[in-house]
Amino acid sequence: MTGITVNIEQGIATITLGEQTTFNPAVREAFADAIKTVKDSEEAQVLLLTGTGKNFCQGLDLEYLGSSAPDDIFEHVNRCMLEVAELMTLGIPTVALINGHAFGLGAMLVMACDYAAMRTERGFFCLPEVNLNMALIPSMNSLVTESLSRKALRECLFAGTRVVAERAVELEIVDQSCDVDQLRETGLALAAPMMGKDKPTLAKLKQDAHHIVLDAIYADAPK
Repeated sequence: MTGITVNIEQGIATITLGEQTTFNPAVREAFADAIKTVKDSEEAQVLLLTGTGKNFCQGLDLEYLGSSAPDDIFEHVNRCMLEVAELMTLGIPTVALINGHAFGLGAMLVMACDYAAMRTERGFFCLPEVNLNMALIPSMNSLVTESLSRKALRECLFAGTRVVAERAVELEIVDQSCDVDQLRETGLALAAPMMGKDKPTLAKLKQDAHHIVLDAIYADAPK
């Protein structure tokens, strides 16, 4: 079980990650299938990406990483970043509805979306690598440094701070904070100005705007 579901109804596509979802190869493939389903849908006009319970996404599966060969780990992480690229270049607006903790790759999924709303009463946005004595691969580094301000980089990447919703708004990591039961409404309101645009045109504009990050992702992509 991957814990990932996708639903498209009345033009609104929702990808939901399970509460215990962390990215191993099976989860990565399920996420890729979900993104493809949305990308191929003529009906979808907006994508809402969210989690379940106390977690938005806890990132990479540490158990898988700890039991795998280095080459397999690098291939897996690079393939995860290819899915980040797919998310970044969808021809519809994308919104992260941060219902709980967004750690590591989960935080990067937030940065890959066009908009983000975060619940006020629970959950942290966190890049924990400095506390794990880990460096970012080039594509992840590009995403983080292109997405975050200098102040946010210091607090999130260099200090590894667990950032709550109100602080995430101050640092411009997310657009708005709200109660959990208002996440969907808030996310749709944020995305409204971008909805209804020509999908190929919007996709091309996103590709061009994000070319630095995308070039780094594609450079590391498994051949």
